[in-house]
Amino acid sequence: MQWTTRYARLCRFSQPSGLCRNTREEEFNLRLKGASYEEIAAAGGGILNSAAKVSTSNIDELVGQAQFRLQNLIDCGTGTLEVKSGYGLDPENELKLLRAIKTLNKKSSATLIPTFLAAHALPAWAKAQGMDDASYTKYMLEQCLPILQSEGLALFLDGFIERDYFKLDALTAFNRCQRPKWATAKDSRQSVLRHWRN
Repeated sequence: MQWTTRYARLCRFSQPSGLCRNTREEEFNLRLKGASYEEIAAAGGGILNSAAKVSTSNIDELVGQAQFRLQNLIDCGTGTLEVKSGYGLDPENELKLLRAIKTLNKKSSATLIPTFLAAHALPAWAKAQGMDDASYTKYMLEQCLPILQSEGLALFLDGFIERDYFKLDALTAFNRCQRPKWATAKDSRQSVLRHWRN
């Protein structure tokens, strides 16, 4: 009985989870079998596939689907969960995801830690405008940070460092942007917390 109590306490915090419209267990199984993110994307899955589904969803649909998944985590003992955006890939849809997380947080008995995943994948519209990973990250921060701050939508900023996605130097925009007092920047690949310069 003592062990069970300790175990339940240890499980009260869950690893980060992205808010997206579809489930991705098939892609998870491919990763377990050794497929790279690039191979999954080439087969029609991955971040861009999830982003396309987010773009056609409204906040109520996102919240409704996420409530079911969140309740399963709560039933297993999770009390605190970091939830990331990152599947919008443009300012409008990223803000929609973060507003959905905020709504979900109000309705849930768990504590959700909202994170703005500003650099996740380079979408086709950004490539068409000649953006690379660094200029896209800078654009997303410039467009979204004032709204994130005014609406209290995120506590952390994050970037996805992976071959063929974003390089570490693309995240220098995190250090160069106007530093909101409420946010901390981090890089999910290396799990490094970095406070912005004053």
